[in-house]
Amino acid sequence: MIIKRIFSFYLFLLFFIPSYSFPQNAASISQDLILLRPTGEIINNFREMVIIPDTSLIYRKTRKIIDDSFIKEMVKLYGLAQIYLENLDGEFNSEPLYLAVTKNEGGFAKKGFVLFKDGKHLEKPEAHYVDIVESRITSNVDRLMSFTQLYPHELGHVLYHMLSDNSDSGRTSPNINMHYFSLQTDYSTAFDEGFAEQFENLSRFNEQNKKIKEGIFRDIKQIEKYTARNINSFKKDLIWPLRIGFYKITMPVWYQKYENLKRYKHSLDNSAAYKNSTIELPDEEDMITFRNSGLEPDTNKRKNSVQLMSTEGFICSFFTHLNQSSLPGNYRAPAFYANFLSYPLKNNFNPADTFTPLQNQIIKYFYILNKYVKVNHSDRAQLIDFIDGYIKEFPDEADNVLNIYKGLTGMSYRNSLPPRLWMLAKNHSHRILVMDAVGNSAIPFYTFDLNAAEPEDLITIKGIDRQQAKSIIDYRNKNGYFQDYTDVNNIPGISPAAAEILIASKFDQLYFNKNKSFNFSLNKIINGSLYYLGKNALFYFLIFSFIIYPVLIRNSGLNKLKVGLTYLSYLLIWLVFLLAGLFSMLLNGSPSIFFLIILLLTILILYLIFGKEKSRFYRHLIIIFLMGTIMFYSII
Repeated sequence: MIIKRIFSFYLFLLFFIPSYSFPQNAASISQDLILLRPTGEIINNFREMVIIPDTSLIYRKTRKIIDDSFIKEMVKLYGLAQIYLENLDGEFNSEPLYLAVTKNEGGFAKKGFVLFKDGKHLEKPEAHYVDIVESRITSNVDRLMSFTQLYPHELGHVLYHMLSDNSDSGRTSPNINMHYFSLQTDYSTAFDEGFAEQFENLSRFNEQNKKIKEGIFRDIKQIEKYTARNINSFKKDLIWPLRIGFYKITMPVWYQKYENLKRYKHSLDNSAAYKNSTIELPDEEDMITFRNSGLEPDTNKRKNSVQLMSTEGFICSFFTHLNQSSLPGNYRAPAFYANFLSYPLKNNFNPADTFTPLQNQIIKYFYILNKYVKVNHSDRAQLIDFIDGYIKEFPDEADNVLNIYKGLTGMSYRNSLPPRLWMLAKNHSHRILVMDAVGNSAIPFYTFDLNAAEPEDLITIKGIDRQQAKSIIDYRNKNGYFQDYTDVNNIPGISPAAAEILIASKFDQLYFNKNKSFNFSLNKIINGSLYYLGKNALFYFLIFSFIIYPVLIRNSGLNKLKVGLTYLSYLLIWLVFLLAGLFSMLLNGSPSIFFLIILLLTILILYLIFGKEKSRFYRHLIIIFLMGTIMFYSII
């Protein structure tokens, strides 16, 4: 219970403690910002909302943050999108900027709600909004992935879904993994997230508030400082035997910071275009967890086209590099901007006098998204639809776009992809959360695309061993993508039985629908992680017990009561060491040094109590030193 409280309290401190002082004399933003508060009621499958008065503290705080940060620019982009859609369609209903302030969950772009106002319900099924946890709004805004970057990200989703074709294709994605920067999902999810993530980087590059910008980049350096240690120690948890697993159970804490760092750093250094490193492990799910986490890009191996189009990190990197190029300064003919103006185009109109380079580039994105991109499972990847549309509409910019693509991927742009050949490994326990190295988020099957798979994916299918999996991938790399499931019959070294197993493992929609449900909760992750820690700690104490009794206690002359009390004292010391090990993991310092201090203090206390009884002191010292060695081995 104590360990759980410490772990839960740290997560609370990390995500929810408010501590922001607000700037004064900020320029006012549009009056169209409306803050909402969910009532907790659901009406016709929509959340019921009430308007937060503009006289309230949270409203005034939110407005101040927006007025004094890059978010003000995002508000302008939202307004431009509204004007554009109004001019395209006279029946389009313009909506104000809605922000739902929630208590316990948030950080999502959503559509549709019911507004309760003046005793009446007003349904708004087409209205887009973002919900954010209130503590995120009121916490430090000069940190990596604070409200100043989270809100632009979520507003990026809103802009994408407002502008693009949202018609339902009737197709569902076989992907089961929760998306992350380095993870392969499906084309739709990857583009949606990658497009939104570019706005995080735009907010960092273009932040005009010096205090906020300096704080963000100071935080980036701080996270970089400890990332290498966390990655190295996490690998040890997977590779070294008999470690307690501190880095595995605390992965939700340290990995989220690394995920935020990757969205900035790996977008710039092009790491997202390379395959994620893998390590050979006895358990295939541990291999997939390490690979999917993208802890170490393998700069010797580039992703293939299917993998690139399925990776949100690459799509974020592509847009980030477009935004950093000369393209924002390349304005179109005045007539192009007519639909982005709330007034008639004048003869002397100069786009550069009205739109900043950033706005100019995003306006071009708006135009292409609206004309060429479908949100719901295009037959082709959404990024291909986007690039094709862009170079068609702006041929003078085509060379720049194609050169950026080639520079990132190492290959010339091609707008053709193979069919997605989804596989389903039944009766395989798969962790759908990258940061869940213990397995608290497991579902009883695994899905992947044969044309994007790696050997560790294929061995999740019962009957496919590691050598066969390697042969399949080698064949695909040498001969090109598979066009049909039956192509596996052509692979040299694969027996007819193995080929039959592969073909029989093609995606099963009925099985998928029956088993895909999963309920995620933070408590489930915390409880499962603490159970894993407690199980390992108990295992070690049982080993200590076998050592303690015959070697040190049986011949000490102690009676049964004193033997029991001695065991109890050792158990308490072991729990103290366990808490010290866990606490040291939650500090941004050196956990090994922190624990050595705790160990030395324990030995000092032991000496003060038993220093005059040398035999008892040395007997206790041996056990405590053994406990300390095991703990030190688990945290280095």
